[in-house]
Amino acid sequence: MSAPDHEGFLRELRNAHSREVYVAAVLLEKTGLPVQSELVEEAETPYEAERFTEQKDLLVGGHLIEVKGRTPAFTCAEDFPYPTINVCTVKRWEARKIKPVAFVMVSIPTKALTVVFADTFPQWEIAESRDSRRGGWMTPTYRVTTDALRPFEELVEWLLR
Repeated sequence: MSAPDHEGFLRELRNAHSREVYVAAVLLEKTGLPVQSELVEEAETPYEAERFTEQKDLLVGGHLIEVKGRTPAFTCAEDFPYPTINVCTVKRWEARKIKPVAFVMVSIPTKALTVVFADTFPQWEIAESRDSRRGGWMTPTYRVTTDALRPFEELVEWLLR
């Protein structure tokens, strides 16, 4: 394992925040519900992750939504190119007192949106995952088969109930 790439980590943090703002704008437009995004606080070192466990990506109508950028190009849930998708790290999920209701997956190349609802947790499995954007660290990560991917519109409908 290489040393942590802190500059790469900060660059990815900033990119992640821009994806959160994008999803927030789409959700606000489609639902009309109040959408909150926290200001991003930047860690001084890559070893401070525990301080940010409860940092929220989005609160939509009082519901916690996580936003995850994914490198594969896809346009919808049905054409995600792999049989599984990483949801979140085991450490972050287990440390959270309040769990997200859903994870919005953003295709970085296409900006397409798809969703994994947290109620699919019983279907998740743990696998080692390499994060090449953050120094190649290997970390236990929850993943799920792409059968669990839902169209973004289902999240919109769920939020409007």
